[in-house]
Amino acid sequence: MAIKDRCSNRSFEAFCSDDKSRIYAFRGGWYFRLDSSKDGWHAWPLSHTWRNLQGVVDAAFSHEHRMYFIQGSQVTVYLSDQMYIPVAGYPKAIEEEWEVSGVTAVDAAFTCPHSSDLYLIRGNRLTLVDLNTRRRSGEDKTIIHSEVDSAMCNAHGLYLIHGPSFYHYKDVGELLSTNTAPAPGTIASYFLDC
Repeated sequence: MAIKDRCSNRSFEAFCSDDKSRIYAFRGGWYFRLDSSKDGWHAWPLSHTWRNLQGVVDAAFSHEHRMYFIQGSQVTVYLSDQMYIPVAGYPKAIEEEWEVSGVTAVDAAFTCPHSSDLYLIRGNRLTLVDLNTRRRSGEDKTIIHSEVDSAMCNAHGLYLIHGPSFYHYKDVGELLSTNTAPAPGTIASYFLDC
């Protein structure tokens, strides 16, 4: 039951903010909607909103009214206009979706609002993919965090999540230029009102 208890301090596998500023947290095949508590703080099975989506979500991000889910080496995409509709032809391998040879799994992925830059995190490596060309852009960069469970970028900045904590940066530039992590915040109190 800890999976469905928002205040359990159990780690989340992924966080995502979509084009409509809805914020989701994913854990063990369930999700929480974090931007609204009008229906109460309920955990919902993934398939409640994303038809046929099941299992652990390793990373999730939104770009141009599409929601992307990475599970293991596979990417699944949903159109996200009024409701979430699966895009035909998915799931696909990460390397098939984007030209990123050698990237077969990720710890986290994120896009920032109004940007076509996709960032993939594996260990302490940050890979940039241009979503317009679907290709790797430049060399991988090193970040100061050796472990990241999830990442999310929205109008308030960039959040790197590890265990029950998050690290807030104003943007990707600050993450790449720093050699000291900011003080960690607590996910339960900041995002989940615990």
